[in-house]
Amino acid sequence: MRRSRLFALLLAAATAGSASAAGLRATLEVDRAWLGAGDDLVATVTIANDGAQALLLPRWQVPSARLEADLFSVTRDGRPVDYLGILVKRPAPTPADYVAIAPGESITGRTELTRSYDMNDGGEYLVSYRLDLAGGSRLGEAAAAEAAASTAVAICRDGAVR
Repeated sequence: MRRSRLFALLLAAATAGSASAAGLRATLEVDRAWLGAGDDLVATVTIANDGAQALLLPRWQVPSARLEADLFSVTRDGRPVDYLGILVKRPAPTPADYVAIAPGESITGRTELTRSYDMNDGGEYLVSYRLDLAGGSRLGEAAAAEAAASTAVAICRDGAVR
């Protein structure tokens, strides 16, 4: 019962409008900027709440060892690359499907991008994390997505991997 009340309070705070959503900030770091033909690319995303209210974020929007959604924008030489990972169909979210981020706190997740995106060819890749909240967030989709998109990171890859 107490957990439900806490969830309801956090949900009310998160749905208060775009002002609370504007407090989300995402940063992206990669383990290397130059990849050899067979190297993997590991990305670390940190999502911080710079606002004054706690925010709720769907757990599947935080990168982990196995991506369950297309959370990154990846291009090669200016053209989008294919997302090869899984897409999970979810029922309506429950309180357990959200993680609360208190004001001033952050959460971090790591994932191997070369497992989920077609990054086999050589060239220059631009990678950014985007918070796609259309799938069940309580943050205010447009404002939170804009506020939590990371800046792009450039990665160069040697020759094709075949």
